Amino acid sequence: CAVVTTDLNRVPRRIRAALELLESTQVIDVNHHLGSWQPFARVARDRNQTEGNSPIQQRLEFMDDVGISQALLHPDPRTRDERSTCAQLSQNAADVASSCSERIPGALATVALTSPTIVDDMASHAMTCCGFTFHHRFIGHVLDHPAMDDVADAAGAFDLPVAVHCVAESTLAALWRLLSLARRFPKTQFVALVAFSSPSQGQQVYDIA
Repeated sequence: CAVVTTDLNRVPRRIRAALELLESTQVIDVNHHLGSWQPFARVARDRNQTEGNSPIQQRLEFMDDVGISQALLHPDPRTRDERSTCAQLSQNAADVASSCSERIPGALATVALTSPTIVDDMASHAMTCCGFTFHHRFIGHVLDHPAMDDVADAAGAFDLPVAVHCVAESTLAALWRLLSLARRFPKTQFVALVAFSSPSQGQQVYDIA
């Protein structure tokens, strides 16, 4: 909707109310990934930002430019399903969040689904993370992988949510797999990210929620 006028009194009431709401709305990005710093550095150069700024400062400037008030940080999703790798990436995300907590008030952790000590791995992050996150399409496991039962059970005990990326183009992360998991663990909170990534999947979301 484009409103071309300087006189808000001439704007229809409902549109005027929406515009006023937008002015007072904060955007909280709950799917903000800690990947390579290079895209943010390129954006900083393109927008004539100071190249000498730290990577974290460049990211915050990027958030300012696109109107993101705060963000919850996810580890780099392009990872192998290895215990040590997941632990390091989760720690990296936690370190970044703690260095700029006003803008990034929390970080999520991830664990390897193939780890024989998956519950202990989760326990090592439970005091410092704000939830657990998984990108099943990237790690090559289905969303309702047997190990996700342990994840859901432990997350419920820690009173922490489990965020999963339900990308419509990937059958590994299909919404019906999340529904199957959530039905088995009704006391665990699940967050379905990118759930509206196709029109047909968007229609399913309301019934599954």
